[in-house]
Amino acid sequence: MRKNCLSKHVAVSLAALTLVACGGGGGGSSTQAPAQPVVTYSLAGSSMAPVPEGIVLEDGKGSTVTLAAGDTSFKFSEGRTYLAAGSSYDVKVKAQPKGYDCTVDRGTAVINSNVSDVALKCNGPLTKATFSTYIGNRDSSWGYDSFSIESDGSEMVVISEELMRIDPAGIMHRAVFLDHATGASIDGLRVRKVTVAPSGFIYVSVLKTADQSQVLRLTRTATDNVYVTDTLAETGDVGGIVVDASENVYVADRTNMAIRKISNIGVVTTLAGSGVKGKSDGTGVAASFDFSSFIQSMALDSNGNLYVSGDLISVSGLRKITPAGVVTTITVPDTMMNMTADAQGNLYFVSKTSSGVPGIVRISPANVTDIMVSRGAVNLDGTYKFNAIGYIGEIHANGGYIYASGTNPIAVYKIKVQ
Repeated sequence: MRKNCLSKHVAVSLAALTLVACGGGGGGSSTQAPAQPVVTYSLAGSSMAPVPEGIVLEDGKGSTVTLAAGDTSFKFSEGRTYLAAGSSYDVKVKAQPKGYDCTVDRGTAVINSNVSDVALKCNGPLTKATFSTYIGNRDSSWGYDSFSIESDGSEMVVISEELMRIDPAGIMHRAVFLDHATGASIDGLRVRKVTVAPSGFIYVSVLKTADQSQVLRLTRTATDNVYVTDTLAETGDVGGIVVDASENVYVADRTNMAIRKISNIGVVTTLAGSGVKGKSDGTGVAASFDFSSFIQSMALDSNGNLYVSGDLISVSGLRKITPAGVVTTITVPDTMMNMTADAQGNLYFVSKTSSGVPGIVRISPANVTDIMVSRGAVNLDGTYKFNAIGYIGEIHANGGYIYASGTNPIAVYKIKVQ
């Protein structure tokens, strides 16, 4: 009996082996088709000039390439960055030596062939500031009375009491105003000053009479040059305007010789100023200002301190007003014209030296003064000359750059600050 069972077990096992050997038991072949090769392309580019040591580029896919000093071309490794057809790349500067400002052009696209036209450009070595480019070159018969920069790089400029927007492509659009309540068009606004808030709202001062202004809040619509208008408050003639991150607007009220604070709901209070022309420091209404002769320039630092030039300008004075309304006078080395402040607390102002040559001067939080940009026959401390820009008007600090309005040609110039 045991012998018969063993014989049957062996027979079944042999039959199973036969089925496997013949490909049976599955109803079809188990052989898989070979994988198709992936089509890949290379990613490379060049530099406009030999590069310094220490530049590292990344491709947006996790791979990097390190350039050696003197290189004028680069190519990502043939591993990760031989990219599959249809995939995207985003070449950026990951590291650069101190004192250089390097940028990448044509570095972002979808790859469908070998790429060799990624362009690397490095400005430097920088000393204190480098003129990099100008934006918004316009008819030389126009002058910018006021300007500010939007987050997309557009310029909001005031020209002969009209508000214009110059888009990133350089096209100028004349602003059209719509009343927020009725939707009706508003004509004849005499715009004097403009500033752009961190939120993107645009604030302008509009002259109503010789001694009275309105402060308006503008919201850009889907149509680039059309703005919905809200009247925020009325004040005296506005000589300068600036807005903080909480949408509080500060104006230099030339009619009433005071600094006005306008809340984001339109409540007007006096931050400082007695209302009587004078030159006294103090707190709140104990301080006095003289705004009778000059257009005021205003700036806010990261601590909420307000700075105003155009007061005591003949004796090189700069007024500082704390959030509590405490006014002090800061002596600056030259006759001051326009000024701005950056997020690090540095002050920059357009000065006119004893030789009559204007430039841009920086005062650090530690009260160290140096010349950032000069406008003379020779450079000072290696700084860039402003010979080609002409008269320097308003200036604004934004994102590591100084934007300065110039007159030769009339444009807004962008300056990289080290």
